[in-house]
Amino acid sequence: MYYLISDVEAFGATQKLNPTVQLGATIIDYDIFCIAAKEGFIKLQSESLNEAEALKYVGVVSQFESYVLVEPKICLPLHEFESLVESCLVTDDNKTAICNILRTNYMIDHEEEARCKVEFWCHHMDKYEQITSNVYDETKTPQSQEVFNNFVEWSREICNGHKVQVCTDTAGFDVGRINNMITRPTSALSMNYLFVGQDGHPIYNSIMDVDSFADGICAALPEFRTLKHPEWPVEHNHSPKSDSAYIGLQHLFKLYTLSSNQ
Repeated sequence: MYYLISDVEAFGATQKLNPTVQLGATIIDYDIFCIAAKEGFIKLQSESLNEAEALKYVGVVSQFESYVLVEPKICLPLHEFESLVESCLVTDDNKTAICNILRTNYMIDHEEEARCKVEFWCHHMDKYEQITSNVYDETKTPQSQEVFNNFVEWSREICNGHKVQVCTDTAGFDVGRINNMITRPTSALSMNYLFVGQDGHPIYNSIMDVDSFADGICAALPEFRTLKHPEWPVEHNHSPKSDSAYIGLQHLFKLYTLSSNQ
C-alpha cells in the first residue's frame, strides 16, 4: 500500500501582498517501510548512506515540491507598494531598496509572521529571495495551472496500480489550501478525488488526519505518548518536501508499532 502525504507552507498569507503557497508531497511504500522496520532500521545508522539512499531504504518512492502565488495573474504592480512605504515613490531605480525595507519591516518581521520567520525563512533565505524577487515578474513565477497539473499527474503516475491512502497532519489548512487551487485548473475535483479508475472516472479516497489519529491512539493506549521514534533521514524543518516525508514516516511507525503489538 502507498501513502501519499501532502504538506503546505503559506508565505505572506497574513499580508496584503500576494500569498505564496509552497507545496510538498511524499509517497511511501508501506511494505518496504515494514521490511526496514523489521530490520530495526539498521541501515539508518550507516554513515555510508546519503539522504536519498536512506529515504529509499525506508520506503520513500517519490517526492514532489513546488511553489506558486495564490493569485499568480494578479502580481502586485510596483506602484501599489507606495501605500505600504510611507512618503516613498517606488521607481525602477529604488525598487530594490524599497523591497528590502518591505522584507525587513513588513513581510518577515510582521508580528503574525514571526514564527514562520524563525522556524522556516531564516533557514531558507535562498528560496525566500527567489520567491520575493519573482513576485514582481509573473513570467518567472510558476503558474497555478502548471504546478497543480504537475502535482495531479505526478500523483497518478507514481501511484498507478496501487492502493493509496492520502494523509496530512493539518487537514483544514493543508487540504483546504490544495483544494482551493486544485479544482480550478486540473482534472481532479479535490484531494478526495485525486485518483481515477480504469474507466477514467474519479475515485473517492478518504484523507487521514495523522495528528487526530495519533491523539486517538494516545488516548486509547497511553504508552504511545512515550513511543521512541527512529532518527529519520529528514527533519521537520518547515520545508514542505522534508516535512511531508517526516510526517509520513512518523505516522507509519505508529501504524507498524500498533500492528506489531496486536
